[in-house]
Amino acid sequence: MERAQGSCSNFVEELLRRRQLRASQEQIAGYQHSVNQLSPEGKRTHMIINSTRKRMLNTKIGTYCTVYDNTAAPYTWLRPGWLVEERCMIHSGRLYRYYYDPAGQMYNTRQEVDQIIADLEATNRVVIVIDDD
Repeated sequence: MERAQGSCSNFVEELLRRRQLRASQEQIAGYQHSVNQLSPEGKRTHMIINSTRKRMLNTKIGTYCTVYDNTAAPYTWLRPGWLVEERCMIHSGRLYRYYYDPAGQMYNTRQEVDQIIADLEATNRVVIVIDDD
């Protein structure tokens, strides 16, 4: 009887391992699809970010990552070249968002990004004075 239980648990473990592998392959395909949807500016930022990463995305079991730029519907408020990286923890369902500027600097919240963009807009204003005299 114990031998039958052992083989049953081995079968279940193998089945779970295969499901995780299949899910992992689907996640990688989803990540690649999200990268392919990026604008040229977003792709440049993505290359900068990836050149400094210690670990590539979607290599940790139990996580699912995608990237978006201002061409994705929920993130049209972003400036060109800015990216949002969404990391979903599969087991807990928790979603983390990280924002990157075109130089590859990471920000943790939208409020930080809004402040940076507001500061950039305030300092990049040009005043043109036309003298009619």
